[in-house]
Amino acid sequence: MLFDWDGDRMLAISDRQRRVTVVDLKWLRTQTPAARVHDGRMGKIAVEKTGKWEEMADRRCQLWELNGPGEHGNMCVAAEPAPWLRPVLAGVPYAQPWMRDVFDGSHLPLRVVDMGADGVERLRLEVVRIQTTLVPESLFTVPESYQVLDPRAVAAAGQASGDTLPSPSSDP
Repeated sequence: MLFDWDGDRMLAISDRQRRVTVVDLKWLRTQTPAARVHDGRMGKIAVEKTGKWEEMADRRCQLWELNGPGEHGNMCVAAEPAPWLRPVLAGVPYAQPWMRDVFDGSHLPLRVVDMGADGVERLRLEVVRIQTTLVPESLFTVPESYQVLDPRAVAAAGQASGDTLPSPSSDP
C-alpha cells in the first residue's frame, strides 16, 4: 500500500496479480459513510484505556481493551506521531467513537487482537520492527506492465452487472 499525499490517492499494489488499484482519497471520503466503514456486526464497542504499558517494536504502548456484543479484543497503542493514519479517513464519519483516538495522527497501534464470542483469536496484527530510512523513489513507481484499476469504474461495472467487489482480504 502506497500513499501519494500530493495526489491525494492511495495505491493498492498486488504483485501476484500484477495490478494496482488507484483510490482517489477525496472520492473515498465522500463514498464511505459510517455504515460502510463498519458494518455494525459488533454493535457499540466499549473501550477501556487500562493504564497498563507494554513494549513493542522498541516503543512503549498502552493496552486498550475493546468489548462489544459477542466480541472482545485489545490494542496496544503508542502515543507517537502517525500522520499517515489521519489523512486517509479525514472527514469520514467514524462508526465507533474510539476510532477517533486511533486515527487522529498522534497514536500508532502496534498490536491489534480480535477475539470471537467463543474466545478464539480471529485476527492478530503486530508491528515487530519500525525502521526509519530513506528509500529510493524508484521503489514507489508502479511497473508499466501492471493493470491499473479505478475502484469507481469497477464498482459501477459491478452494480450494472449485479456482481459485487471481491473482499480486499482475498488479495494478499
